[in-house]
Amino acid sequence: MERPRTWPPDRGGAAATSVVEVALIDAAVDSYVGWLEESAAVRRAYRRWAGAARTDRRGAFAAYVAALDQEERAGTRYAQVLAYFHSVRLQQSRRPPRPVWRLAGRRAGRRARS
Repeated sequence: MERPRTWPPDRGGAAATSVVEVALIDAAVDSYVGWLEESAAVRRAYRRWAGAARTDRRGAFAAYVAALDQEERAGTRYAQVLAYFHSVRLQQSRRPPRPVWRLAGRRAGRRARS
């Protein structure tokens, strides 16, 4: 399985993704899929309620409301995961750049000490 690329791409063009980023991406995808599943459950519950016989409407409506609550929780979880993901990415982008060490041992234009 190929590792996901970073978002936004690194300035150097490399696709280096940290273990934390991979875990956050996995959590975001999982929470998105969970929200989609709960949304489908709401649609099914609504159709059952809309087509329920008069004697079954109260129970069907209760199931619909419960499905709405579950979808709301899943949507909130997804929003929280994305907010955390973006905060981590923002913190990483604010870090000072790492120093680039030269192999030569001295900078160009500088004389060696005698």
